[in-house]
Amino acid sequence: MTKAQTPDTLERLLHDLSTAAADHDVLAPARDLLATLTAAQAQHQTIAVVGEVKKGKSSLINALAGVADLSPVSSDVATSVALRLRHGPPRIEVELYPPPGGTAPPTQHIARAEVAAYATEDGNPANLRQVDAINVYAPSPFLGAGVTLLDTPGLGGLFRNHAAVTWRHVPTADAVLFVTDSVETVLTKDEVDYIKQLQKLGKFTLYVQTKADAADPEHVLGWKKRNLEILAEATGKPANTLAYFCVSARLAARAETAPPEHKEKLLKRSGIEDLRKFLIDRLGGARRKQAETRCAADCKALLATASKAVLERAAQATAVATGDIAQVEASYNERRRVLSDWLQNDHRQAVRFFNQALVDLQRDAAREARAALQTSPPGDLYRSIETAVAEVLSNPTSGLQARINGLVERCREDCAAVTVAVGTALREAALDRLTEASRTLLGEAELDLEEPDIAGAADAVLAGGGEITIEEPRATRAEHVLTSMSLAMSVGGAASALFPPVGLVTGVAVLWWMSSRKAQEALTKEVAVLRAKLVPSLQGEFRTATATTLQLVEDLVTQFRRAGEALFEAAAARRRHELAELQDWLTSQRARNKDGHKHAVDQAKAAAALIQEFAARLAKVTAPATAPAGATSKAA
Repeated sequence: MTKAQTPDTLERLLHDLSTAAADHDVLAPARDLLATLTAAQAQHQTIAVVGEVKKGKSSLINALAGVADLSPVSSDVATSVALRLRHGPPRIEVELYPPPGGTAPPTQHIARAEVAAYATEDGNPANLRQVDAINVYAPSPFLGAGVTLLDTPGLGGLFRNHAAVTWRHVPTADAVLFVTDSVETVLTKDEVDYIKQLQKLGKFTLYVQTKADAADPEHVLGWKKRNLEILAEATGKPANTLAYFCVSARLAARAETAPPEHKEKLLKRSGIEDLRKFLIDRLGGARRKQAETRCAADCKALLATASKAVLERAAQATAVATGDIAQVEASYNERRRVLSDWLQNDHRQAVRFFNQALVDLQRDAAREARAALQTSPPGDLYRSIETAVAEVLSNPTSGLQARINGLVERCREDCAAVTVAVGTALREAALDRLTEASRTLLGEAELDLEEPDIAGAADAVLAGGGEITIEEPRATRAEHVLTSMSLAMSVGGAASALFPPVGLVTGVAVLWWMSSRKAQEALTKEVAVLRAKLVPSLQGEFRTATATTLQLVEDLVTQFRRAGEALFEAAAARRRHELAELQDWLTSQRARNKDGHKHAVDQAKAAAALIQEFAARLAKVTAPATAPAGATSKAA
């Protein structure tokens, strides 16, 4: 058959488009469309086979797959888990439920002889092995056509958990095949209830009456008619729109081993071949048709976009080929003027505003630090320290050194708090200015800054100028006590010469009076000495904190000034790069105007012609899909 006689398809069209994309980049998306269509066509349709026990589900599945004993047929009631039958090299995989709160165990591979031990109620009572599903692979033309059969446990019967397994897996299927038979009875109330539940899932459902060879044809057709009446009432759909098949799995099994001259006749009598064709065409074909419809629409949009692109290229090439470069140069000049003005005006102004903002922030921060830490005239902080000094020195008893140490520590902590507050406020204000400048100049606000060492400055203030040591003047106190005792003894002795009892009392009184007076004078002197030593030390702490804070302010401003310089340089470099790119663009435009434009025009025209050819092919390929649809196909 010649190429002209070969029917065109969407897949072949997309393949040719993908090949053409090697020379025409506007057609490159066709490769993705081809991959999407191929993947959709390769997808499997899962058909759940559902029905009551002993209706011949497993025999029907084996007949459809054309593989004997693919699904256990000894007793439907014994099947306790779902079996997925798929095309592939023979193997059997067991999927287990995950433990509570855990992940599913690895898939197990078992031999065919072990299936009963996992899939039947006799071998795996109440599903003690925690089997979720069993995947059975076998080479089968029917399964290889994109069909997966899901064999579910029989509904009804003695084991209610089987129904739960069935309803767990049925929602994952694409369609449902409900099985009844030609022997026991027409559809029962329980079966009708099952069918109504299936309707709620919104799945396409077809109905198969098995064991057609076990009764005379008139009986089989009579049951079919009655079942269709029951289904029409249960589903609310006309009987002639329902997919209903009468089949014999036993005749199909005999056909597999029959001589060639009898095989076709047995298959036709079994009804299995008609059911296979319906399942492949109706279900697999519908999915492929949906995929083709979506890909055809995407292909049409692709061709329209590609046609517009090549026409724009042709127009551009034509304009350049005719020497119409004036508009390009005018655009270049305007963009260059805007960039130059920005460098000359906006950029410089931004630098000036930022630097002035840093100067103002440094001045305000330094003023705030000095005001908070000043000692003359004293600020609020230093006045509180003076009050604390007076409290400490008002009671210079034992433990004085510890209280002075606590006072010094408090002084340093208060000064360090000022340092942190001033540094933090300055950093936040400077960062706001820098962020604003970054957003204005670069259109972004993310900054990579080294974190300022505010904590280090605070630690330096806390370290202070060392410990202030106070020594208690014990010798002075002993001296004034001894002097008082000597004077008291002299007075007491003179008085005793005249009147002994009076002399003793007089001596004691003089001793008490002299001792108290001397002690008070000594204490006053000691307090004065302590104050003279302590106050300058505390003032020194304030001066150290002031110097450290001012240095921190200067360091922060220097850091942000450098960051600003880097930011402004980056912004200027970006604009200079844009100017360079703009110059390169103009150069390339002029070069294109000198040579190669005719080739560009010819290539664009050739691409446009090719796209038109593909568009015509697509219209022919999709024509049947856009024609008025006929009556809906009805199953036998």
